[in-house]
Amino acid sequence: MTIPCHVLMIYPKFVPNSFWNYSVACELVGAKYPAAPLGLITVAAMLPKHWDIRLINRNTEPLTDEDLDWADLVMISGMLNQQPDFIHLIDLAHRHGKPVCVGGPDVSSSPHIYADADFQVIGEAELVIEQFIAAWEGGERKGVFVADKFKADITQSPMPRYDLIKFEHYLFIGVQYSRGCPILHTGRHYNDDLSDHGVIYHYPVTSRGAKRDAGEVQATKNAMSYQLPIFVILPGKLSEKNRSLKLGWVCDFDDENQQFLILFGAHHPHYAPAEQVDAPFTLKEEVRRKTASVLARPSQQRFRFNVLAKYGSKCSVCEIRHPQVLKAAHICGKSDKGSDDWRNGLPLCATHHDAFDVHLFSIEPTTMEIRCRPNVAASDLGLHVVRLASLHNMPHVEALAWRWAAAQKEWNTEEQQSEQS
Repeated sequence: MTIPCHVLMIYPKFVPNSFWNYSVACELVGAKYPAAPLGLITVAAMLPKHWDIRLINRNTEPLTDEDLDWADLVMISGMLNQQPDFIHLIDLAHRHGKPVCVGGPDVSSSPHIYADADFQVIGEAELVIEQFIAAWEGGERKGVFVADKFKADITQSPMPRYDLIKFEHYLFIGVQYSRGCPILHTGRHYNDDLSDHGVIYHYPVTSRGAKRDAGEVQATKNAMSYQLPIFVILPGKLSEKNRSLKLGWVCDFDDENQQFLILFGAHHPHYAPAEQVDAPFTLKEEVRRKTASVLARPSQQRFRFNVLAKYGSKCSVCEIRHPQVLKAAHICGKSDKGSDDWRNGLPLCATHHDAFDVHLFSIEPTTMEIRCRPNVAASDLGLHVVRLASLHNMPHVEALAWRWAAAQKEWNTEEQQSEQS
């Protein structure tokens, strides 16, 4: 026999003008509040399917007498910065004759403050929720349920009840892969992966277990599918202890090289996927640059991401594969207004990128043979291949022809000067 229950979940107001409000950021994108109450909607998913649940977030919408009159049970969860409204809500529910169940970080830390509540859930709800449900359906109207510390396996937690929230109210929607703040960290990254405009985020490989890592990857893909922003925590420029926070948008992913492309901005950026192999090709274009102590290109991360995705994560002319020493090299360089089309690029290790830049070797555009500058041997440069052949795709012949002509001009000039001397 199923026992119906109307559950009113209430998320208390945060203290105004605090760290938790991000009022200016919300105003920029037309949101009412930064994050949805992930904890409450996760608990909602643990309750019996035949229970009817209504969610009110006091930071985004009003709580009415009708809401309280509808409820059989009021459930409230919150943090320290919500404590004043939390305590007020307990009293308000009691004045309407409704029993109250409380839980969350502040209740677990200071249960004595919430002694007036009818039920207390202290610790992780997963471990005691079945006890609470059994007690409620058995007719009990008071109780304290204490979970063992650090024993919850959140890989077994159900998918949160996202249907209970109004997506348009929030700056971002949290995806929980660990207990704590539901925000994305950058995992490992290398110098070329990060700029003021975006980051290439490598799929996590951690000691947390393969399922947890896979869950984080899928959650990040979901953020891309639903065009949901995420917070990205970055190391500080002067000190890693002073971190910076960016609002990011997942724009692309590459399973083969296990990387995401995340671009920063207050709004979802206009993002064009990588050009098709047979699409019209533009060798040169006007590129706007940001003047700073380090020159930054808005499309820098997109270019690197596409070059590695299209050619493979390996140097084109040697066996080096580690991403920390792989560069996305422009064939027609940015100083010559070369485009950021991936077909105007090649993956090269740091050594061969430098050698390519100064024309120590070049690529013959019709045969794809790798030719060295006169009086320079392939062994001197550590070149392991005689032609481009092992790449997933090939660069555009127009780009190679431009580079070959530039190299030939320099080589011929050197030869003439040598003969004259």
